Amino acid sequence: MSEGVIMQGMHLCVGYLKRDLEDICDTVTIQRNKIDVCDYGDTIIGSAKSMMMSRKKLGCDIGMSFAWDDSYMVLKKRLEKIIDRKAYNTKALATGIALMIIVVTATIGIIKACSYKRTNDIGMISSVCYTGDLDNIYTDFDQAVVTDFDDEYIYIDGKALLNKYPEALSEEGWFYFAVGGYYKIPGIGGGGGWGEIGAGEIHEGTIRIQNHTEIDIWNRIIMWL
Repeated sequence: MSEGVIMQGMHLCVGYLKRDLEDICDTVTIQRNKIDVCDYGDTIIGSAKSMMMSRKKLGCDIGMSFAWDDSYMVLKKRLEKIIDRKAYNTKALATGIALMIIVVTATIGIIKACSYKRTNDIGMISSVCYTGDLDNIYTDFDQAVVTDFDDEYIYIDGKALLNKYPEALSEEGWFYFAVGGYYKIPGIGGGGGWGEIGAGEIHEGTIRIQNHTEIDIWNRIIMWL
């Protein structure tokens, strides 16, 4: 599924979520403030009419719209829900929220208690990919090429890299380095970092390139669990 389709789907979902939140806000406002549903409905209609007149003054096409985002049918359904509104039990709501918190807390506790070791650092194992020779992806187990890395930089032995890829001396292309990372279950993990450098920038000394870390909030949650 393409990113564009996903974004369109999310955009549609956000619209429906806003409608649901609007209905919830209507119910809570009416009950907490003990407002008569007819008076509340009149207020909404009055606001919609005011927005419609403001839009007309701006020269916008009105059509059947009563507001910027609301069509006649949407506003009609909202008013129908207000009329059919049933009071909610605050004690039952509070009890439900408390139970949900207990269940979520217990679930997290069980996961943490039964989970595989929190994080298993992959360590200094790194890999090198050169766009001029994509069939030869080098895994650097003995730190011959990638000598070290930290949160900011990856350190490369340029001479060892050129010995591994001598064609880079006369060709163009890019080197990509993947370093570090973690796993929760062998074969399932993530994180780590990556760096890149053009073949023309390689020399025989120590090369320092920026380390782009891939550990985001979701990785940290997985690591914490």
